[in-house]
Amino acid sequence: MATTLTLGVNTATLTLGFYDQNGAPMSPTPTPDSAPAWTNSTPATETIAVSTDGLTCTVTPVAAGDDTVSVTVVVAGKSYSATLGVSVVAAVAPPPPPPSGQVLTSVGIIATVNTLAPPAAA
Repeated sequence: MATTLTLGVNTATLTLGFYDQNGAPMSPTPTPDSAPAWTNSTPATETIAVSTDGLTCTVTPVAAGDDTVSVTVVVAGKSYSATLGVSVVAAVAPPPPPPSGQVLTSVGIIATVNTLAPPAAA
C-alpha cells in the first residue's frame, strides 16, 4: 500500500504498528528495546521528523516524486522492519482569473443527467 501526498497541501503522520501472526494488532503493544530507526530513500522528496519515542514520524513533502519510508525496530532482541511507498504530487494550480474587460453577453442551461436507482421489488 502506498500513500499519496500533495506538495504544499499535506503532511502525513506515520505510526509504527505491531501485528501478530494473523495480522491483528498486538495487545498490549510490545515495548521496543530501543527507539525505532526511520529512514527514507529519497530525502529530496520529503523530510522526516521522528518523535522522541520513535513510534511515530511526520513526513513533509518538499518536491514531487516517489519515496520509500522504512522503519526498523528491535523487540525482545529480534529485529523487525517495514516500508511504505510515498508519492508526492504537485498541487493543481487554481484556474486563472477571468480576463479583464470580460463582459457577460449570454446565459445557457446546463443539463446534468442522473441515474435513478431501480424501483424496489414488490
